[in-house]
This record gives sequence, structure tokens and C-alpha cells, in this order.
Amino acid sequence: MGLIGVLALATTYIMITGWNPLPGLQSGLQDWLKRTGKLSEPEAIWVQRVGGQPSAAVVADNAVIVTMRGAIEARGLHSGDVLWQREADWAAVAGDESSAVAVVGRRGKGLEAVDPSSGNARWKDPDALAAWTYRDAVLTLACGGLGDCTLAARAPKDGAQRWKMALPGIGRVLAGANSDLLGSRLLSPTYRAAVNAAPDAVPSLLGFPIDERVQVVDTGSGKRLREEKANSSSRIGRQLPLRAGGPRRGHRQDRVEEGRLRPSHRLRRRLRTA
Repeated sequence: MGLIGVLALATTYIMITGWNPLPGLQSGLQDWLKRTGKLSEPEAIWVQRVGGQPSAAVVADNAVIVTMRGAIEARGLHSGDVLWQREADWAAVAGDESSAVAVVGRRGKGLEAVDPSSGNARWKDPDALAAWTYRDAVLTLACGGLGDCTLAARAPKDGAQRWKMALPGIGRVLAGANSDLLGSRLLSPTYRAAVNAAPDAVPSLLGFPIDERVQVVDTGSGKRLREEKANSSSRIGRQLPLRAGGPRRGHRQDRVEEGRLRPSHRLRRRLRTA
């Protein structure tokens, strides 16, 4: 009854004074839409729509590389105009500043590392079925057979091979770009800043989970340090003792913990002085 009385009083007031509340409500609604419709404050230099749902956008040289399902495209950093587009089964960005490349992979065709601004190929690996992209290296995985795989480290800018090693097990399960590894980090924290986005440096040690085993690799030398057997309930993030660099005294061990590889104090000192 109280609400009905208030409405009746409001209606009487409007009829007597001739006041129309609709223009004020409409103006307030328009102001609210303007505020909530902005993508940023201050406003962005340019706003463009892409052809699909983006999975990542990275600033590389004078281009913004946008990856999405089935495609990759580059847009001008200052204009937003499309510089080039390519079909891609998987893609990522490696390198930093002048060494930056967009790594584009196609099933059965390997990968190409292309210039961010022109889209021209800088180097190719026709046998690669997976890649892990970092600021200072691109790790590529090629498998000639079901379980005959080779892991290689390459320079992002020109693809120069730094080392190559055999990786036992069925490595095809890691196909694609930046599959989860022990010792690596998720995509979102691997960028220093959105304005100057660049992949992080390759970790000193990485664990490749294949066939319920973890192959621990020293990324500086390309040597396989240890194989750790895991059971059917193991997953990335489970603690696994890893003795890196051979036999140790006492109980000092390296551990894969919470999705990252944590070397012992002795190994960390060795890595810093190497």
C-alpha cells in the first residue's frame, strides 16, 4: 500500500507541474553507456576487430601479432591495419626486439619463423611438430617415427641450431605451441609488460612429460640430466626428486614442484657461475 501511495503522489506531481522525467533518464542512460562502452581510459589509439576469438596478442617490433584458432595475423602497431594473415594450426611469438619472429606451425608441414612486420619467412623447420618459444631461444621437436624424436634449440632470429638431442618416448603428445612442461610457466606471466610484450628467457632446466616419465633437460647444454618415472596419477605440479649433474652427497636434490623446476642451492650456484 505504501508503494502505491508513493506512485500516486509522483503521478499527481507530474500532472500538476508538467515535469517530464524521460529526457533526464535518457540522458543519464546515454552517459552510462558511453562510460561503460570504452575499452580503456584514456581512449585507445585504435580499435579493430579480428576475424576470430583471440588467444593471445603480442607486440613484436612494429607489429601486434594476434593468434587465434586456425589463424595468425599481424597489425600495424600505430595504425591497427592488417599487415599479413596466415592459416596456422598453432602459433606463438619468440625473440625480442629485432630478433622477434612469429612461429607458425602447420600439421605435416613443420613450422616457419616469419618477420613480424612483413610476414616473410626468416627460417623454416619442415620436420617440427612442436615448438616452445622464448626470448632467447626456440625449442623445436621433430619425430621421424612414433617414438623417434629430436629436440633442438635454435636462435629466434635466424634459426641457427645451438644443440640437438634425442628425446625418448612418444613425443608427439607434445605437438603444438608451448605445451605444458615442468619448469615452464603459463602464458600470462611470461610477458614483462603489455606495452612491451616479449616472451621470457628459457628456463635453465625443463622437464618434458612423455609416456608417464619426465625427461629433465639442461637447456644450456642440450644434455638430458635424468629420467624420472611417474605413475598413472602423476600430473604436472607433482613433486618429483631430480638429481641434476650426477651423484650428490647427503639429501640435496632438485625438485619439480608446483609446475616449476627448483634446483638445489648447489646447482643454482653452478648455473650462475657457468
